[in-house]
Amino acid sequence: MKKMKLGVILLALLLAAMAMVPMVSAEEQKVTPAVNSSDRVIKTPIFTEQEIRIKTPLNESDIVSFVFPEEWLLRNNENNNSDFFRISLTKTQLVKNQLKTNEISETYVVEDAFAQNLQDSGRLVLLQIPKSDFNRNSLNSDHVLLDYPSECFSVYSTSDELIKSIEERKTLREKLQNERIDSNPVSLQRLQRETTTSYDEWASYNVNLFRYPVALRGDMQPESFSNQGQPSVIYHEREIYLNRAGDAIELVLWYCDNGNIYLSAPLYDEDVLIWGQNGVPPSTWIDATSKNRFYYEVYINSGGQYNVNFLDTGTSIWYQYTYNDSDNASTYISGLTGSSELTLSGPVQYSFFVSTNPMKDYGVKDTVGGSWGPPGSRFTWDRYKYDSENGGRYVFMNAWINGGTIYTYHETSNTDT
Repeated sequence: MKKMKLGVILLALLLAAMAMVPMVSAEEQKVTPAVNSSDRVIKTPIFTEQEIRIKTPLNESDIVSFVFPEEWLLRNNENNNSDFFRISLTKTQLVKNQLKTNEISETYVVEDAFAQNLQDSGRLVLLQIPKSDFNRNSLNSDHVLLDYPSECFSVYSTSDELIKSIEERKTLREKLQNERIDSNPVSLQRLQRETTTSYDEWASYNVNLFRYPVALRGDMQPESFSNQGQPSVIYHEREIYLNRAGDAIELVLWYCDNGNIYLSAPLYDEDVLIWGQNGVPPSTWIDATSKNRFYYEVYINSGGQYNVNFLDTGTSIWYQYTYNDSDNASTYISGLTGSSELTLSGPVQYSFFVSTNPMKDYGVKDTVGGSWGPPGSRFTWDRYKYDSENGGRYVFMNAWINGGTIYTYHETSNTDT
């Protein structure tokens, strides 16, 4: 594998030491990739909108809330890893309770005893999820499975603090429902007129034989971003390849040279970028300039429907992209790739530096309503790939597996990486 930069080496060593597991487990060494993806890459085009449409979040009617006493949640967590909570409930344990707020979303409190005496329950924990997740995890069943990383949960000292937070989130969701337009960076129009050069590097993983994952989850976070005036288009991505040739979903962090950062999920159907075509679905972006961490879930549902959920862990606001591929739909995920992509017009004249905290894939499902498992047991390392003309100049990728989690580090800078 490619030689790591010093900072990435230290990070990888720290992760390995904390997890006390080898970088590649014995199970991961034995599996065999189903497809060699050496030629499978996506060069994301320069998006040509004159204005950037900011995506609106899920509204109140699309959100389901759960409230737990912290002591109860810790006691009933089925996950040995404290970074995740896995709670299995019967529907009879969930009591609808609007908590004296004016919200219209469904709110559940666990067990009637707590529902009647929330103020005496000590510290309280709030989990809000898309209603589609709730329906997916409880369809045709008397049980509900809630399995999410700790970043999706919020802890409050009193019921008053919890109710205030719920109302503040509602107010923010309502405010963000008003569609916003951002001006496109000037450099994009300039890049469209002038001769451009691309610099790209990819780090790829292939699905293993007899594995057919249909859901993926993980997170990503912009880390460092500076630009002293260089016209550029920079993408750091998680490319998710599906089993039908040419079908793919990209999770794209777009670093604009005016300092803004955007996040979206473009879709390719048989090698054609259909994201934003004919207005279904619209080509909208989430404002990620805050550099908050974004949790993501990708579902390949039966019938050709694909769902991508993003949670801004800084604001606890959910966003959702839904696509319908009714003809020749894919049925599972066939590969994962991290990318660092740069487009420039003319020579490098100014300094710039962009890095994304290692994107992490830490959960896969073999059935949409099933349990999350480690991606390291479903995917195997393939190789690094570079643009054919420039050999990955100005871009850098690194990738590793640790404890079943797939990591990719992304960097783009004016130095020849």
